[in-house]
Amino acid sequence: MSASFDADAELGAFRRAQRERCRALRRGAGQALRDAVVANVNRVVDAMLLERPHACMAFYWPIHDEIALLSAMLRAAERGAAVALPVVVAHDAPLVFRSWRKDIAMEPGTWNIPVPTATAVELDPCALFVPLVGYDDAGYRLGNGGGFYDRTLAVRVPRPLAIGVGFEALRMHSIRPHDHDMPMDLVVTEASLDEALIATRLRSRR
Repeated sequence: MSASFDADAELGAFRRAQRERCRALRRGAGQALRDAVVANVNRVVDAMLLERPHACMAFYWPIHDEIALLSAMLRAAERGAAVALPVVVAHDAPLVFRSWRKDIAMEPGTWNIPVPTATAVELDPCALFVPLVGYDDAGYRLGNGGGFYDRTLAVRVPRPLAIGVGFEALRMHSIRPHDHDMPMDLVVTEASLDEALIATRLRSRR
């Protein structure tokens, strides 16, 4: 058995254990904590629309106790943003993004996650709100393990602003990222947000 195989197996075990730990923490998060995160997401949405009126923003449909952002999606749409949801088209492919509005037709997608039907317009978002299982001090994200957001961020030009959404309790020193892992540009939690930092991150992706 090679040393590289041992290292890969050990890293896989580490990540599985961290996912289990973080998912348990996420399940235990109460509504008040979730509302605080959504309030900060709303602040980022508002700041983005000040920088880029009518920006296209991609959100997500929550699974596994992820933070629900429906109210933020409605807020963004009401303020003039184009809103999109991610769609898995193949297990080894980047995500595509279909237009969403509150009255749009939806259908079950991969893992029965609701997605806009294939008749919805495909959009090119400048920002992605990305659910976090865990994250580290460098902004690297521990996700569900499919690698969809990493593949998406790696091929989109210009790269969208990647905004992780989670809780402070999910932070760790390091997720021990692979070479292909893509860090978030900003992580939004229930903690207070630095308005200057938000503006700087948004302007960096103009």
